[in-house]
Amino acid sequence: MPFPDDGFDVVFLVDVVGEIPDKPAFFGECARVLKPGGVLAVTEQISDPDFHLPSSVRTLAAAAGLMEDGLEGLPWWTYTARFRK
Repeated sequence: MPFPDDGFDVVFLVDVVGEIPDKPAFFGECARVLKPGGVLAVTEQISDPDFHLPSSVRTLAAAAGLMEDGLEGLPWWTYTARFRK
């Protein structure tokens, strides 16, 4: 992403995880552009044909060095997972 390191307080993704070809690299980039203490919020909805369960999003976020900070909604239907740098 063409943004500086530590430039954002929040990165918010809605129904895009399935469309990203190199998911580990993308989550790494999200971590890079977040300020220390910044939040990555990932929303997924079952109506998206590329729906990802929270477990796969957790794995990607953890590999990027982000720590889980909460989950709202129903993990098998619609949810927002938060991760902190």
